[in-house]
Amino acid sequence: MHGDGLEPVELEPLDVEESSRPPLPPIRLRPSWIPGIAAVVAAWIVVAVVTRSDDGKSAAPSPTTHETAAPNPPSHRLPPGLLAGLRGVGSGRFAVVVNSELHVVDADAGTDERVELRVGPLWIESHNGSSLVVRENGTLLSIGTDPVSVEQLRVDVSPIATLEPDHWWIERPVHDGIIQRDGDGPVQQVPAGLRLVAAVDGGFLASVGDAYALWDGWNVRPLPFRGWFLDATPRVIALSNGCPGSSCIIDIDDLQRGTSVRLASDGADWGAFSPDGRRLAVTSAPSSYMRIFDTRLRRQTIAVPRRRSSPTVTPFTWASNSELLVLTPTGIAVVDGDSVMNRTIDDGGAVQQIIALP
Repeated sequence: MHGDGLEPVELEPLDVEESSRPPLPPIRLRPSWIPGIAAVVAAWIVVAVVTRSDDGKSAAPSPTTHETAAPNPPSHRLPPGLLAGLRGVGSGRFAVVVNSELHVVDADAGTDERVELRVGPLWIESHNGSSLVVRENGTLLSIGTDPVSVEQLRVDVSPIATLEPDHWWIERPVHDGIIQRDGDGPVQQVPAGLRLVAAVDGGFLASVGDAYALWDGWNVRPLPFRGWFLDATPRVIALSNGCPGSSCIIDIDDLQRGTSVRLASDGADWGAFSPDGRRLAVTSAPSSYMRIFDTRLRRQTIAVPRRRSSPTVTPFTWASNSELLVLTPTGIAVVDGDSVMNRTIDDGGAVQQIIALP
């Protein structure tokens, strides 16, 4: 024996003749023993169940429906001061991508919830109300933010926002072009040659080569518009022509009247209407600026320097009808659509994407 340790010692087996062992008397249970025995058995059952849940992972399933999700390493914190800087902007709720992690924040409430996803690059492709479509390592996900939920989508689908918040048209081009609302509604057959672009009043805006048409589910009506699609409201669409270049033009086309408003610009690869459709924010891949146009006054109101970002990421988001957030080289600019840059939130360059939520 060394200290408090024990040395193993081999014991010689004892030769015991079975015939020499006296018979054991029968065990007689006294009534007073029964409660104690029952308590011991119950305790062993509890230990066995807990051990099975911990070792075999047979307890309740994970709440996420993203079947291939794996635990993330410890979360990166949001940039200091981000929540305080976003307080009072729009609804105060935002989806934020930082270090390839997706966070849902409520700046007014001071909360931050990280969405549990696999480790790797991700970006928000589109959003509708509180619902996001996220591309993560080649996987397409539908993510709810109120409350947080994750659903993996088939890789062959193309979600298109419906005119109702939080719902999507799911198009399956490889399945003969069928489309369903939320993937489980009645099946509609998209006419051959049409590529659906957006849901609008009266049906869908669709492209036919470099031209456009309106499909109401039955009939296809050609539209007198051409150009690169930027964005759409239920009634108007924004298209760019000749961009980039000295003759770059942005057309604001009225789907019902068939009329257009033309705006001169230096480039337009991305575009986003304000919620009321009065303003249009645009930028292009080679441009170092983001520009806001007043579609009623037919003029540019402000140009803001923008941060260089991935071609898959729109570097701005409308927080209200007149308030725009822009990722700039020095932070996140809070911009008034009427030509005023109110202030800049210092994020240390860490925010890769931000989307305003209702």
